[in-house]
Amino acid sequence: KLSIRLREFTIMELELFIDPEDPKCLEINKVENEVLRIIPAEARIKGCEEPLELTVREYLDKGLISMEWLAYFMVKAKQFMEHLGIPHDRQRFVEKLPWERAHYSSQGFDQEIYLDRWGWVEVSGHNYRTDYDLKRHMDYSGVDMTVYKQF
Repeated sequence: KLSIRLREFTIMELELFIDPEDPKCLEINKVENEVLRIIPAEARIKGCEEPLELTVREYLDKGLISMEWLAYFMVKAKQFMEHLGIPHDRQRFVEKLPWERAHYSSQGFDQEIYLDRWGWVEVSGHNYRTDYDLKRHMDYSGVDMTVYKQF
């Protein structure tokens, strides 16, 4: 069995646009007790490479994951890898350091799996992009994409 790409580069991307005034994830209660293995950026700066193992709720309450939707999709990615046969202890998320993140990202995590032949290999990336994409589209297209909410 081999789960690493050697030639092809195929990617799937999901961009979820949310109301910044109401960023709650309606599905968070379904995943908040899931345990994720994460190496936070702060720990990496100190030289620590051992992941924390906390529930999603604990990460959110401690501010280690900045947004519920980000946590939700990290759990879904972990569950997908488990469905493919990659056990929990061979998965981790590594928080990107500020200078490693893409220009559009306010917080980012790489999901990695451990393969006997190659060690830790990145399999997905998760970024909180804020409103970067919509702002840039409006800047370059001249189209106003703001949404009016009636209270």
